[in-house]
Amino acid sequence: MPEHAGTGADWLKSQNGAGSPAGNGSDMNLDLVDVVLFGAVALIGLFWWRSQAVKELAFQATRNHCASMGVQLLDDSVVLRGFWFKRNSHGELCVRRSYLFEFTSTGDERYHGGTVMLGTRVETIQLAPHRLN
Repeated sequence: MPEHAGTGADWLKSQNGAGSPAGNGSDMNLDLVDVVLFGAVALIGLFWWRSQAVKELAFQATRNHCASMGVQLLDDSVVLRGFWFKRNSHGELCVRRSYLFEFTSTGDERYHGGTVMLGTRVETIQLAPHRLN
C-alpha cells in the first residue's frame, strides 16, 4: 500500500494535530471568529466600566446641584435614561448620556430631574418645577 494511502480518519488525525509532538491533539488554535468575539466582549466590558465612572460623576454633580438649590436628592441615585454620540466643542466624538433622578423640596412630594453628561463633563442639570419651602 502506498505511503499516502490510509483511511480518512488517519488523514483527519494528522490534520488535527494527533501527530504533534505533544501527541494528545490539544493544540490551541484561535479562529478569527474567536478573536473578534473576544475583542467585542472586551470592548463591551470597557464601555460598561467607563460608564460606571461617568455615572458616579453624574451622581456627584447632581447631589451637589441639589444641595445648592436647597432640595434633597431622593434614593441617592441617578438612572441611565439613554446614550448617544455627539461631538463636543473641540469636534471630538463623545458619548452623551442622559440620567434621571428624583428630588423633593418639601419632603412630601417627589419631583423629577435630569442630568446630561457629554463625555465626562456635565452638560446640563435640570429640575422640574417644584414647590419651595
